[in-house]
Amino acid sequence: MTTVGGPDVGSGSAGATDRLGVVLVDDEPLALGDLRWLLEQTGAVRVLGEAGSGEDALQLLGRLDGVDAVFLDIRMPGVTGMELAEVLSKFRRPPLIVFVTAHEEHALRAFEVDAVDYLTKPVAPERLDVALGRIRARLGAAPTMMEVGSNRLARLRSRVGDITHVIERDDVVYAEASGDYVRVHHGGGSHLVRETISTLEEAWADHGFLRIHRSFLVRESSITQIRSVASGQAVVVDGAELPVSRRHRRLLRDRLAPTSRPRS
Repeated sequence: MTTVGGPDVGSGSAGATDRLGVVLVDDEPLALGDLRWLLEQTGAVRVLGEAGSGEDALQLLGRLDGVDAVFLDIRMPGVTGMELAEVLSKFRRPPLIVFVTAHEEHALRAFEVDAVDYLTKPVAPERLDVALGRIRARLGAAPTMMEVGSNRLARLRSRVGDITHVIERDDVVYAEASGDYVRVHHGGGSHLVRETISTLEEAWADHGFLRIHRSFLVRESSITQIRSVASGQAVVVDGAELPVSRRHRRLLRDRLAPTSRPRS
């Protein structure tokens, strides 16, 4: 299985385009889909193509221009990721390699073939950002504004069985921490996504969301009531009563207080 996406660019340097040109190689279609989605959320890359085997990847990379990096699984039938990396190192302009694998025991060997980074599945967005930064550093390019742009995590995904739900940030009313996951509540119900609440707080800070508790992040405009309760204070959001921790009360008060008019 080989997929080519988007127009080719004419140079293998990140300086020739605002985004990095990457190719994804993995024999697991779900893993390919997950990685593609994570990369697209950064706004910092163009996925030029995908391959499901080392053999297909070699054919694909022989046709493409402007490939800055290859995100490569290690354990694949036929040509393994490690063998493919060794072949690619002999290209006239070899692409940089980022290994993406569920197995940690190959890390030392990966760096022996001069891999830029070694990511373990499931890939955390924070680690992916680090890997992209290392690619740019190796290419001698400065990070672009797109990498840290306001659209990070503008869409979330939640997989339930064979169905993947896409949740728009603008539809989220509040988010609730659930271990290493977050349950996001929105107009269509609620879904569990693989993010931390602190990650969402940082990414959504400029989009009207307010942390009111270590477990809750709410859309400020969705708060309809502030209540005094036995535990101190709570807010009502979309009909749900959510606690406000002591450390967040002042921030809540300051954000929701009416702007005072200067005296004449």
